[in-house]
Amino acid sequence: MNTCRTLLLMALLLSGFQAQAERPKIGLALTGGGAKGSAHVGVIEVLEANNIPVDYIAGTSIGAYVGGLYALGYSGAEIREIMYNAELEGGFSDSIDRAKLQYRDKRTHDKFNVGLQMGYRNKETRFPWGLLYGQSMSAAFRRSVGNIPNFDSFDELAIPFRAIATDLATNKAVVLDKGNLIKSMKASATVPGALVPVVLNGKYLVDGGMAANLPVSQVREMGADIIIAIDISAPMQDVAEIRSGLSVLNQISNFLTVKNLEEQKELLADDDIYIRPDIDHLETADFSDLTRAYDKGKAAAEKQLQDLRNLSIDAQQYQQYRQRKREKLGILIGEANQPVARIILSNRSHYNKAFILDALDLESGVVITTEELLAAIDRVYSLDRFELVDAFFEQHAEGRVLVVEVIEKSWGPNYFDVGLGFEHDFSLDPVINFDFAYILGDITNNNGEWRNELGLGTDSNFRSELYLPLDQAQRFYGSVVYEFRREGRNFFSDNKHTFVVDFDIHQLDFTLGYKLDAVSVVESGLTLEEGDIDIEVIPGDDVPYKSPGVFIRYGYDTLDRISFPSHGSRFKLSVIHREEDIEGDPIFGNPALGKDYGSTQYLMEWKAAATSGNHGLVGKASFTYLDTEEDQSVHYAQLGGFLNLSGYHRNALVGNNRVFGLISYQYNLGQSLFGLTRFPVYVGGSLEAGNVWGTPDSIKYDELIKAGSIFIGTDSKLGPVALGYGLAEGNNSAIYLYLGKNI
Repeated sequence: MNTCRTLLLMALLLSGFQAQAERPKIGLALTGGGAKGSAHVGVIEVLEANNIPVDYIAGTSIGAYVGGLYALGYSGAEIREIMYNAELEGGFSDSIDRAKLQYRDKRTHDKFNVGLQMGYRNKETRFPWGLLYGQSMSAAFRRSVGNIPNFDSFDELAIPFRAIATDLATNKAVVLDKGNLIKSMKASATVPGALVPVVLNGKYLVDGGMAANLPVSQVREMGADIIIAIDISAPMQDVAEIRSGLSVLNQISNFLTVKNLEEQKELLADDDIYIRPDIDHLETADFSDLTRAYDKGKAAAEKQLQDLRNLSIDAQQYQQYRQRKREKLGILIGEANQPVARIILSNRSHYNKAFILDALDLESGVVITTEELLAAIDRVYSLDRFELVDAFFEQHAEGRVLVVEVIEKSWGPNYFDVGLGFEHDFSLDPVINFDFAYILGDITNNNGEWRNELGLGTDSNFRSELYLPLDQAQRFYGSVVYEFRREGRNFFSDNKHTFVVDFDIHQLDFTLGYKLDAVSVVESGLTLEEGDIDIEVIPGDDVPYKSPGVFIRYGYDTLDRISFPSHGSRFKLSVIHREEDIEGDPIFGNPALGKDYGSTQYLMEWKAAATSGNHGLVGKASFTYLDTEEDQSVHYAQLGGFLNLSGYHRNALVGNNRVFGLISYQYNLGQSLFGLTRFPVYVGGSLEAGNVWGTPDSIKYDELIKAGSIFIGTDSKLGPVALGYGLAEGNNSAIYLYLGKNI
């Protein structure tokens, strides 16, 4: 296929040689400038409108992105549409949507909300090379470019092309002229410190603007007689504009960029054309409005039409020029629509090939579209085990081959997690939690983990889990969990605090599980629990208890956020049978001392969300039913708190049986008022009903307590932040403040 493509390209070049030989060769030099890059497109459209051909292109950063698309053969109007729909702003976040995380990983995501990226390897603490890994940027570029193959030379494109990057070790410009176009464009746009460097040919590459932001010399070396240089770079800031540490860093970055740009401008000859759109007031990171920069670029080019028109060719020649470009693009699109003969996994990680391929879920022998490949890459990346997942196409003897590359997190395989939580209802003491975890990874051939967690604060706990996948695809697994909890549980009468019961609990669980898919599991196992109960208002020794049992449970979770979700659902169903041995139950009655009895507890929890525009609805329901000989259990249900029968104190109602339902409305005030999309601000309210009962016979649905709330809040990088007011029947009310604690 490579030979056929080369022959076709040579024929196209020869067919246009005579027409092109008599005119000067025109090169396009495109600077970096982030979101201002749509100004390049505006200039290109003016060139096209005036029959001005481009023979060579070199671009830096966003200039490499726009230049690469133009070199492929797309028109300016097509590039504008591609750019506007590429979701380039997503390149500023590599976080995984909670809905896509593995079911087991969602628990970690919800509890350890600090998002600390820190690991331990070879006796040293490690961090990522950058704040971002470039996964979202790769996806945006692939969405723009499509499933094109690797190239022996970028001269094979419709317009010969070069992407300019910077060698992180030497600060020298690196001209990328072959190989993977997407990776070359990405390397050219990798902001140092913000994004992990791109490794190509053994070099660590970052944004080309550090070494050659305006690649005049590179275009000249390609053979250009006349250069059109489009400068959208950021100027030096005035002293009055430097008001923060970030401003200082930006200014230091500008030192290098402006210096090398001025050097390149001096290389421009009298016949060259320099275009500087009036876009200094626009932000390089604001991709929300690309139209303004596009308009400014178009206006700047039109101001220099007199000089530009000196480069025009007649309509027939230009039509032939455009036709040759389209034919070359058509060849590449045709190759992208060929079936994939084989899939190769380039696995630069400790994880088993079967585990990765199971998530990839692609088959050879069929055509793989860009969207299908993006979805497959996303599934692997959402395993949350890899720093980067990428793919490229090669031509082998058997045909088109897809190579999928996975790179393990460089700061693993042992990781630290941190979580923080604060809850207050301005009457009792606040609930404060600090959670820490250390995960020892890759301890078995199937990538087992040993996870140790320590919780400090209002309640304290230690939890150690040995998680053991039983097959290479990690569908079947076993786990052993030991947990110690010390809890001070408040008890209430008519929502008034009466006393505290202290629990010291030791629990050991043995679980066998099967992962139905990424978001659902079924598990069964044994649980062994024993502890001591200390009631502050009753003198005497602690009350010991034991409750060994068996359980089966099912879980499904696609919520995008555990608090203030906008879409998805969560469903948990558990059945636990225990043989309970309680020497005396001080809470529910007077059982026969020393008598063992069986209890079966049924638990169901459901939560779902849907959104239309700025309007969202959240539904929640929970149900607990206890079937026991003694109508009692230490494993009772609790109810009360914000959005959990608002107006009551946290867990103010206690009983063996529970029913609760909620419907909540939330309006995205942040998106409508402030234009916030990543950090929405919600205002809303809820209608709630629920109660608890001691025995099944006492359940009466006409005794459901009605409640409601109003609130304002958001789901931040540190979890939910919310202020709410709740009111329930019986004149029970409360004000709630949440910081980082799940609602």
